[in-house]
Amino acid sequence: MHISGRASRVGGEPGITKAVLTKIQVSERPLMYLLDTPGVLPPKIESVETGMKLALCGTILDHLVGEDIIADYLLFSLNRLGKFSYVEKYDLQEPSDDIQHVLKRIAVKLGKTQRVKAITGVGEKDKSYTTT
Repeated sequence: MHISGRASRVGGEPGITKAVLTKIQVSERPLMYLLDTPGVLPPKIESVETGMKLALCGTILDHLVGEDIIADYLLFSLNRLGKFSYVEKYDLQEPSDDIQHVLKRIAVKLGKTQRVKAITGVGEKDKSYTTT
């Protein structure tokens, strides 16, 4: 195999490939090259469903949609397809469309919780938490 050309920037998020910078020969017989080209999306995504699917597979930057919304859509999709293995894995009583509930259960299951002191405004406050 012969590799020629200069290296292109690569990354795990969309928008890295700006132009075709290099061709990589991947086969001599038949003569075949690999080209990394920029992805092309229509200027307007026709439906929310299509947009969410694009976000799930990383075609749209997460922060443009919101990581919590993408995670919520993934959970919704799993439930709609009847993929409930997460229920048993994380000791849930039943499938849920509430991503915050599922994430809290995962944190408890993995022991990733912390005890915090809350100020309720009722009764005595801990002086270390008072503000001036």
